[in-house]
Amino acid sequence: MELLVEGRDFDITQDVKNFLEDKLKKVSFVDDNITKVWVMLSKTPTNQVMCEVKAHLNHSEFFVSHEHSDWKISITDAINKLHDRIIKERSKRVDKRLREARNKRS
Repeated sequence: MELLVEGRDFDITQDVKNFLEDKLKKVSFVDDNITKVWVMLSKTPTNQVMCEVKAHLNHSEFFVSHEHSDWKISITDAINKLHDRIIKERSKRVDKRLREARNKRS
C-alpha cells in the first residue's frame, strides 16, 4: 500500500506518519487490495484539523473526511469512516453475487 501524506498549514512530522500507518493497518486488515491512500491534513479557519482520506482499491475509490480540534481524533475518526465504508461496499458486492447465484439456480 502506497501512503501519500500532505499538510496544508499543518506540519507533517514522523509522529504523524507513524500514527497514520498504525491506524491504516486496521483498514488493510479488512481489504488488502488497497493500492494507494492519500491523506490531506489541513487547518481550518476555526483552528480545527481537517483530515481527508482518499483510498484506491481495485476498481473503487473512497473519500472520507473528518474535522476535529485534535489531529489524532481527526485521523482516527476519518479512518474509522473509511473502514465502515469499505465494509459496507464489500457487503454490497457479496449480496449482489449471492443474488446472481440464486437467480441462476432458478
